[in-house]
Amino acid sequence: MFEAAMEAGELSFAKDGFSGIRKSANEGTRVYLEASALLSICYLRETNFESAKPLISEVLSDETSITSVQGRRDFRRRVIERFNEEGALATLKMVGTDKLEGHKLEEDAGRVVATQNEDEIFENFGSSVPQRTIQFLYEIDSYSHKQLPGSEQKLLPSPEEKTQKKEVGRTLFSAVRRVLWKSLCDKESDIYKVWFNEGMGAVLNKKYIGGAVAAALAGLGIGIHALGVAATALIIKLGIEVYCESFAPEDIMSSRRVRKNSKKS
Repeated sequence: MFEAAMEAGELSFAKDGFSGIRKSANEGTRVYLEASALLSICYLRETNFESAKPLISEVLSDETSITSVQGRRDFRRRVIERFNEEGALATLKMVGTDKLEGHKLEEDAGRVVATQNEDEIFENFGSSVPQRTIQFLYEIDSYSHKQLPGSEQKLLPSPEEKTQKKEVGRTLFSAVRRVLWKSLCDKESDIYKVWFNEGMGAVLNKKYIGGAVAAALAGLGIGIHALGVAATALIIKLGIEVYCESFAPEDIMSSRRVRKNSKKS
């Protein structure tokens, strides 16, 4: 319930809920750990890093909730990625005044797809954001790394690597997936039904992908045309089936991904 409230933008209610769970659950349990991680995300969505810091530290230094060493490392990797995504995306809210139009995004994306490879598109994605986003991403990633044992820090990309343009693009694309995925990949969505029954050509003819990206970014309060073009181009480049499989949102406590039905042959 509280995670749904968080996703609906009801952050005060969600924060109260996660704080309540932390008070009632025993420390060292997965329930407590998950509530702490989600509460820190609420603060990151408000770009309130100072309030998020002690929670991030608590989450990443936990040694008891997940007993497996590899499981704990995997969790920390996932949750740091999530912290990075949430913080970077939060800095873009109410940024830009471009009017995002689906057909225009898709037209421009078509030219990008024809002339650039995937890495170049990710780099353009990262180049379309303000310096504030890159700085906040660096602060979050750097702080998170410092909470880990040295042996685990070496297994992850450095904050300097994570703030290269291409990596910033990857982080933001992963962040937007939580909003976009349902529109494109839910088997009950109009886009999915057209793709499943008529193929990718029909989806492109109807400019559905550009429309979905425009709606998602507008819903987040982001008005940056170049960012919308890059996101649209990446989805077209990947194809819906690859996108839906590769970018399905992960559960914060496990590597489980939301699954969809595969396209019939």
